[in-house]
Amino acid sequence: MELFGYVDPQDENPLVVSASLSLQPPEVLIGGRNEIQYEVAVRDGEPVHIRVEYGIYFVKAEGRHSENPFCYPIKPYLAARI
Repeated sequence: MELFGYVDPQDENPLVVSASLSLQPPEVLIGGRNEIQYEVAVRDGEPVHIRVEYGIYFVKAEGRHSENPFCYPIKPYLAARI
């Protein structure tokens, strides 16, 4: 992954300084709306690539669980709050 600009998660100088996620409301009925907010603070230095992935889990009519995955685009960011 380092070839694509990602850092080793075992690095002594972590890329992410802090991160938070909030969902409002935390559960949504069919046809409802939900807002996802996130904040990521990265270390100072050169631009970094951020990739945010999340999945929405739901129950199908037969009672089985399923996931719909999403990915926020990869972009280079300078150290800041995103």
